[in-house]
Amino acid sequence: MMTLSYDVPGPSPAASSTTVDDRSTAFQPVEGGTEHRSGEALLVGAYGGLWLILMGWLLVQWKKQGALGRRVVELEALVQAASRAPTRPAGAARPEQTP
Repeated sequence: MMTLSYDVPGPSPAASSTTVDDRSTAFQPVEGGTEHRSGEALLVGAYGGLWLILMGWLLVQWKKQGALGRRVVELEALVQAASRAPTRPAGAARPEQTP
């Protein structure tokens, strides 16, 4: 049987002497960090990406709407052509069936 050991270090002696006031949640800037990214650049990039996605989606929808409109016009023309075709009596033979 396999036993698992979770060795988690306990609080350091220095941490146990701190009070709630010492652990405040105020922002404290860190000097000398290795990563530097501009918040403004990230924000502009995020908005730009969202705008590109939105414009691409709108372009696709516009093309689909145009294709659908053309198909509706085509179908309306077919329906009108079929309604103008002469009707034959129910007992009449088709022209291609005559000997």
